[in-house]
Amino acid sequence: MSERAEYVVSAMLEEGIISQENLDDCAAYVQEHNVPLAEALVASKVVTRRQIAITMAEISECQYIDLDAYEINIRNSQLLAQSAAEQLRAFPLFHLGESIAVGMIDPLDLTAVDQLRRLLKAEVEPVLCEQQVLHDLIDRAYSLSAGSEEQQAECGQGSESLVTG
Repeated sequence: MSERAEYVVSAMLEEGIISQENLDDCAAYVQEHNVPLAEALVASKVVTRRQIAITMAEISECQYIDLDAYEINIRNSQLLAQSAAEQLRAFPLFHLGESIAVGMIDPLDLTAVDQLRRLLKAEVEPVLCEQQVLHDLIDRAYSLSAGSEEQQAECGQGSESLVTG
């Protein structure tokens, strides 16, 4: 289990969201299905993905945004090439004056935040989002704005290569 996942599970245990019995019950599921403990807890309906994301945000001291509670402007997909959104697992959510709130699966990934800052040419406020909900938003946004990546390429935007670390 990753160090971050251990912190999330420990915090949920400490807060009483899960019990040691829940962990013991999920251990067999982890072995049988070869999945992370957090995934086993969700599959066993002990916790929701939202509870895991909120706990992760609390531990990371970053904001959590429930994407289902907001009307996200799909046109924000024009700010970031689809390949970058998929690779960085991020999507520009809101313009906040001179900065852009960017939904991310891992807002503590400083390399990704720096790349987003460079690609968006703005200050970035990373916020944590549930992985599946953010993935669905990225898929929906770029399928509804088909051709935006080609338009960006024609305009010379979003053509910088990404550096992965």
